[in-house]
Amino acid sequence: MGFLKVAAVALALCSAVSQATVLPHAPAIPKTDFDVIVIGGGPAGLSALSGVSRVRRTALLLDSQEYRNGLTRHMHDVIGNDGTAPEKFRALAREQISRYPTAQIKFRKATSIVSQNNGSSFLTTDNSGQTYTSRKVILATGLRDILPDTPGIKDAWSRGIYWCPWCDGWEHRDLPFGILGSIVDVVGSVLEIATLNKDLIAFTNGTHTAENEKKLDKARPGWREQLKGYGVKLDNRTIVRIERLQDGAVVQNVAERIEYDEFRVHFTEGAPVNRSAFITNYPSVQTSYIGKPLGVKYYGEKMNVNAGSMRTDVPGVWAVGDANSDNSTNVPHAMFSGKKAAVYCHVELEREKAATFVTKRDEDEIFDLMGRELSELFGQAFNKVYELYNEDNQEECISAAQNLLQDPNLPRYHRIKTLLLLGSAFPDWDDVETCRLAAERIWEQAHRHYSRVDDPDAHQALAELRADLDTMGEMQREELDEMFRDDDNEYEVEDDGEGDEEEYEKEGEREADVEIDADVDDVAGAGADASADVDAMSLDGMENAPDVAAREYTTDEGELTFGKSEEGTEDKNAPATTLRRNKLTGSLRSKAGKRGGLAHRPRLAALRSRVASGQQQYPDTARE
Repeated sequence: MGFLKVAAVALALCSAVSQATVLPHAPAIPKTDFDVIVIGGGPAGLSALSGVSRVRRTALLLDSQEYRNGLTRHMHDVIGNDGTAPEKFRALAREQISRYPTAQIKFRKATSIVSQNNGSSFLTTDNSGQTYTSRKVILATGLRDILPDTPGIKDAWSRGIYWCPWCDGWEHRDLPFGILGSIVDVVGSVLEIATLNKDLIAFTNGTHTAENEKKLDKARPGWREQLKGYGVKLDNRTIVRIERLQDGAVVQNVAERIEYDEFRVHFTEGAPVNRSAFITNYPSVQTSYIGKPLGVKYYGEKMNVNAGSMRTDVPGVWAVGDANSDNSTNVPHAMFSGKKAAVYCHVELEREKAATFVTKRDEDEIFDLMGRELSELFGQAFNKVYELYNEDNQEECISAAQNLLQDPNLPRYHRIKTLLLLGSAFPDWDDVETCRLAAERIWEQAHRHYSRVDDPDAHQALAELRADLDTMGEMQREELDEMFRDDDNEYEVEDDGEGDEEEYEKEGEREADVEIDADVDDVAGAGADASADVDAMSLDGMENAPDVAAREYTTDEGELTFGKSEEGTEDKNAPATTLRRNKLTGSLRSKAGKRGGLAHRPRLAALRSRVASGQQQYPDTARE
């Protein structure tokens, strides 16, 4: 973007900071009934409630009393509680958590959750119509198994017919065993229970079809041999009912911990078959989709979370237990995920409070004395750079702007304005684009945070910067179009016609790829650094924190140079417009006379075609 060409526009892009919007401070913490509301009273929800209560977070747990393991006789593989009945486990957990004065539990079903204050708090309503406000929400709503209507299955669910061998398999070991479900899932079930049971019959209930065999041949090559090797019998008759003959809760060996359930499977034809227990492969769904209106995303029938923190896609909302997408469904996992969410939730709440100490501890004194002085200090430095720009002192303007950007204390608002001014001063298209993209990234960070809070000053400042960035972006697109139009004639030089055209073309494309993408990689690297957590940051809250742009856009050798040929020296004989195009076109102009410019045109034509079709507005877009 030529130095003189944009002089008139610079007033709009880089008006003096002394006349700019007052820098916004960190948002105030909303007043709510509770710090956290936990939805769901199973192991995951109880663990989350315990975790936040032990650090004195005010928390409410709403328990609809819908539990996936509600019918299970005993919990197993839960260290310290092996063999405990689920209802006794929950009752003891509630009793122990009640010792913490900041914890509350209500046996109510949450019916809706609404985001408030731009996402900084939530309003939850229960089935009685009562409402509660909180700053964070932890969803522990669980899953619900979808059972077939076959008589006898629902009556025996979790009591001889189950889905988890770790939960119930040991108590039915070495007994005649059945597998209920599609032929497609039989091998998976066998692999889970083969060490517990040897007498195995898979009741596939009409799913053993040629179509499913083809699916298995593709998904599990050798499945027939595997089932034969384990001695699994396949019974494809249609099941009409499963009759309980004996209850393992009554008939059992307490010392050996064996439950002697007994069932008889009846079919539409042929003799019935007796089995002592079954494992199933029935689908499951969310018990509640209360997170969907908030924007929580789902991966199949699981709430999508970051497994490292249990965060959902919605800021301030976590999902734990069987209902989330970290692909583990058991009591120990539920408790682990609830505790992990509690830790991250507590720390996030405190970080938000800590942010207020930095920028709004005492608005009348701290902000006025320190914030405004800092703003004025950097405003004066910016005005000096701006004066050099108005005086057409290009080199000194660029140097001064780069020096200002090196200061790690430069607030974000001033950093964006300085990058815009620097971009206006650069003559090279790529250098301008580097500045614009850096400013865009910083703006996006601030926008992501302030889109969730109610801060008119911040929104106004961001809107003004957005207009400046859009103006620069439009100018970049116009100049890029002009460059492509000029390139039609610039590269049509005479070829010497002597061989190796194919090799020249391949080599030219490789070099163009490298040179065009070189700056893209730099931009992508800067973007990765700049994507650090900024939830608790404000536009002007960077006084004591390192800034990515300050590190990336310095005057080190090789950074933000302009008007250079591929060897790193100025091409004094080239016209000014060519200097701006050297990087973009892979220094093709300097090579055209050596290799025949036509060899390099396919790469340029392809780039031009993508721009024209809207697939790639800028050379950097694909990587961004």
